[in-house]
Amino acid sequence: MNVVNAVLLKVGLQDNIPIIYYYHEGKHSSAVLVNPEVLSGSLISGIELKMKIYPGEQSASGAPEVELLPEKTDYLPARFVSMLEESPPEHSTFFGLCSKTENGRGRYYMLRDLDDDGLLLCTGIYSLKKDQAVCSIFDGEWHLRYNIVENFFYSFERPESQIIRWKHPSIRLKKIDDSLSYKQLTKRHRNYAAGWHRYNYFWSDDWSKTFYCKQARLGFIAITNFEDGRVKLLPQLQREYAVLDWQDLNIDRKTAKIINSNRIADENIRLNISADPAEVLTHLRTAWEECWITKEYADLIESIAADCREKRDRKMQILGVSLTADKDSKIIAGELGYTIGKTYTSLSGFFHREDKRFNNFGKLQMVLLAGVLENSGIAFWNLGQPYMEYKLKLGAKVVPRGLFLKRWDKAVKGRTPKLQHHQQY
Repeated sequence: MNVVNAVLLKVGLQDNIPIIYYYHEGKHSSAVLVNPEVLSGSLISGIELKMKIYPGEQSASGAPEVELLPEKTDYLPARFVSMLEESPPEHSTFFGLCSKTENGRGRYYMLRDLDDDGLLLCTGIYSLKKDQAVCSIFDGEWHLRYNIVENFFYSFERPESQIIRWKHPSIRLKKIDDSLSYKQLTKRHRNYAAGWHRYNYFWSDDWSKTFYCKQARLGFIAITNFEDGRVKLLPQLQREYAVLDWQDLNIDRKTAKIINSNRIADENIRLNISADPAEVLTHLRTAWEECWITKEYADLIESIAADCREKRDRKMQILGVSLTADKDSKIIAGELGYTIGKTYTSLSGFFHREDKRFNNFGKLQMVLLAGVLENSGIAFWNLGQPYMEYKLKLGAKVVPRGLFLKRWDKAVKGRTPKLQHHQQY
């Protein structure tokens, strides 16, 4: 018997026996559902919840069994479900969703990010007057979990509403473009966008060093996308961030065994942190066949890094991190990242798995880097997207956007502590 967090995919019947399909630790699985009565509430597909798993040899049926252990916050509120049935959301808007307009009226669903773990869902009636929708005050408000909203509202794309202008008696409703210019790189513009759940990826054709550095300082993480025949920069204001605080660092048994053995000294294992990321960029583009680090992006990063080295400006540093071994300093693992103030952000990493001698050295590189960052005075490690399991196993916590940006704005002030650039353990 084992209690785990897993993702509910669906429930079906097989010979009148309820079968649950779920996703756990990178695998799709199915089992007999022993308490189907919990489904009488509004549990939705895609939600992560607690499950008690009974292996086949321990269950009464002889087959694997699952008992769902939902909490109150795992269900959609009954009154909200009733509203959805009466006025289903059919169109997306910049602030959330809306139903279709009938007889000049409809229902809006407004999604606002909260500083803590969740979203505020507000709903009310709108009346269409010429080319403007006038919203009534809210007739329903609920604090919902992120993954409920993500999977219920955004599991498929809805057409954009043709209503352009919206007016609300208590909230400023102004649509902003998904494009991002240098002029818009202000805390005011960022904070307005961060308050609406819809805004996540932005795009820009501005490949200047000043644009990149300023968006990074505001907490965006920029990647790239090829669209309309050209490469675009995609600054992302993530809805959630994986953040590692040093007291939460988890060193698993296999990594600890390497650290506590004589291998580090015997095999000349070194963690190298360089202000010149060129070699790490080459390894990244080799390791990943389809890599968002395009030539344009790599050139921009190298140019910013060169400026930082020349000016000795420690407000932002581009860093190439590598773990090497053997007398020839063979590179095993590494990553590209940057420091701003007292923060460190990972952009992308690699681990060469061909040599089995170095199993678990990808994790070793991260653990050793965490130690250097902590000892150098970095406040926390921003690991970016929280959906990769290895980040959570390292000890990172999922931090909602509003709370993250408050921490970020405080930590980026001041000069970055000087990092040790070559360290043998």
